[in-house]
Amino acid sequence: MTLIVAIQLEDSIIVAADNRITIEKDNGLTRYADVQQKIHHWPQGMISGAGETCTLERVYKNFQQHNCQDKLPLLLEQACQLRRYEIGNHDQLDKTRIIYSQLSDRSIRLYTVAPYEHEFKATEVDNMSLE
Repeated sequence: MTLIVAIQLEDSIIVAADNRITIEKDNGLTRYADVQQKIHHWPQGMISGAGETCTLERVYKNFQQHNCQDKLPLLLEQACQLRRYEIGNHDQLDKTRIIYSQLSDRSIRLYTVAPYEHEFKATEVDNMSLE
């Protein structure tokens, strides 16, 4: 289970994440590794996520090529659909979320990307809020 703590302050943010991944084997065994970098940087700030690791890595790779935060909801939706095609329905896909920051004129803002009522949307995190 991923732990990411993101706090939106009035003019800054605080973000912290663990580095553990869970590996589920076909034989039913579960293994853990503390090797996953979960906070990535882009010119406007940071991007991170929780959920199915392969799905998130696809989103990060595509996002790094274009750096267009407006496309993140579509990128996440497409990556989840592709992963469902590969592995079938898995509860981690339903829990996959992204959090990212973006510079504005006066401060840096946090946003989350997740499915809301069957549609993937980006929403801004409120001031003095913990996500």
